[in-house]
Amino acid sequence: MAAACSDVGCGGWASSPAVELDEEELDEEEAAAAAEPEEVPVFLGRAGRVYLFRSPEGLVDFVKSGAVHDLSQLDTWSELAGKLSADDVVPLPDDTYELDLVVDNLRGSRETWDANLLIQAGEVARDLGYALRIEPVIAHDPTNGSALASGAKALAVLGESDRAREWMQRALLLDPDNLNMRYNVACTLLRPMGEIDEALDTLDPFFAKVTSTTWIWHAEADPDLEEIHDNPRFKTMLEAAKQRLGMAA
Repeated sequence: MAAACSDVGCGGWASSPAVELDEEELDEEEAAAAAEPEEVPVFLGRAGRVYLFRSPEGLVDFVKSGAVHDLSQLDTWSELAGKLSADDVVPLPDDTYELDLVVDNLRGSRETWDANLLIQAGEVARDLGYALRIEPVIAHDPTNGSALASGAKALAVLGESDRAREWMQRALLLDPDNLNMRYNVACTLLRPMGEIDEALDTLDPFFAKVTSTTWIWHAEADPDLEEIHDNPRFKTMLEAAKQRLGMAA
């Protein structure tokens, strides 16, 4: 199973031994897999950009600066960031992708191909495609709500508002309870589209269902929501969520 990937560390590929399953067991396996929450690659970056650093120390300094980025939305991020040291982000052999070797490997015959190398390269390319909002990657999986929402941001920045709106509507229709995706859609509606009322409509279910206090603090400080921080409706939704979660005013 491919592990989720981030600039802090990328997981490798682990294979499971083949197991004979009868038809009933196979149906149960498929049902269980379908019930699992969607995994979306998240990198240390923001707005379709992945941040790169010249040294582990530079990465740690950035993390501890408190800057807003995609990983800061994770429930466990604050705890991780507080404990992070340069030694934690030095890539281990299993977290290193020799992408330059892929071309050389493919030049050989099928018998000499390194399956793990090729699979890992494909996983990294796929995950970066989602994180960087590359449209052909998203189009390959048109039912992925999170990918559609990410692609909509890029379309909006390019001035293709109609297509961006179509992608966002489809994302919300496919996965209405995905709060992370819903929040990002609201950010796109605000910047660059300037649709304040639509953004507030999109955030209403988010604040009604969010269970993480980290998200609340993030929404209060997020520059993408700056245009509505003083909006009475936003303040009402935010305060209601705080009270529901037992947060101090």
